[in-house]
Amino acid sequence: MRLPQVMRIAKREYVESVRKKSFVFGLIATPVLLLMMVVLPLVSGALFDADEARIAVVDPTGEIGPRLAGTDWPSGDGARTRSEFVVYESNAPSPETLDALVAAGEYSGWLRVPEDFEQTGKYEYRSESVTNVALLQALETRLDQLAAEREARRLGLDDAQVERLLAGTSLRTIRLGADGASEADFTQVYLKAVALVMILFFALIPTGHILMRSVIEEKANRVIEVLVSSVSPLELMTGKVLGLGAVGLTMLGVWTVAGTLLSIRFGRALPVAGGELAVFAAFFVPGYFLFAALLGGIGSVCRTERDAQPFLTPISMTMLLPVMIGFAIAQQPDHWLARALTFFPPMTPSLVLFRYAIKPPPFAEMAAAWVLLVAGTVITLIAASRVFRTGILMTGKRPTLPELLRWARASAG
Repeated sequence: MRLPQVMRIAKREYVESVRKKSFVFGLIATPVLLLMMVVLPLVSGALFDADEARIAVVDPTGEIGPRLAGTDWPSGDGARTRSEFVVYESNAPSPETLDALVAAGEYSGWLRVPEDFEQTGKYEYRSESVTNVALLQALETRLDQLAAEREARRLGLDDAQVERLLAGTSLRTIRLGADGASEADFTQVYLKAVALVMILFFALIPTGHILMRSVIEEKANRVIEVLVSSVSPLELMTGKVLGLGAVGLTMLGVWTVAGTLLSIRFGRALPVAGGELAVFAAFFVPGYFLFAALLGGIGSVCRTERDAQPFLTPISMTMLLPVMIGFAIAQQPDHWLARALTFFPPMTPSLVLFRYAIKPPPFAEMAAAWVLLVAGTVITLIAASRVFRTGILMTGKRPTLPELLRWARASAG
């Protein structure tokens, strides 16, 4: 393989890519979208909590309903200030009537307090929407408090003792790590992990997609035939992979510099620790070559982007798996399933980065995952280059999977 030819192709791919308006758009739009992904979940509570709920309470005992509608809710419980309770005791409408009133918008929902609630501890809330988690949790907490108050007074405790008994607690969470101890909560850590994976995704997949589209276009326009008359297929693929890899590194470099300048301007440290940056860099390089080889090989055997589209979704999903099951992984980052998937090369870069942001895995485990990722990348590059060599000059129908495997084996010798 001739290095000057490879570098000439790499330079051509790099210059053509960074000159396009789509590159500038992605350079600006990607961090904006990521910022929205992090900020919107934090502010959405304030945006959507303004609506008031009007709730009917059917309480034949006459003990729970008045307390819900009263003003003695614990301080700081916003559900009381946003909710209006209409209590029915002996004159309660039928359940069918209340359901109709909810459907008509007269009530947000209605709560039934059964006469045997002391024995069963069960209540029933009926509404067209049962996803207002803040309201439902506040109702359940308040009902638990009222039940505890009744039991405490039955045991002979006075009001002061009951108040102390039911006083709330505040849990402060401190995260321990190599960089020291720092205060952090679940939302902060989880959203940062998601943001890191999304940055990795936008640095890897779009550049690989550009490579695939470039190969398809040059193949359709017969430009590829001119190129392979002066360079070998392996030199052509290697040059394209290196050139577009430089595009991805350019994007990451611009984002890093911009983030550093903003942190200096506002006097705040970057929200990413040094260890996270190191893990990102270590897994980005082999991860890029892995996905670039896959997409380059796919592009060489497809006639149009439509032909290649079915392959893009599963490849993208492997990168986004930590985000799709991130809530479960965030709660148990050392679960055997998360650890096992870490050693599946297409998932390795994003999964290791996500787990590291939540709770750093053992160094030996990360090193083993990196070695396996590099080995998988080398195998993929070899197989993709062999498919690329044959596929770029083929026309007509798209080859089948057995044919692709035969191409890879036939060129091995």
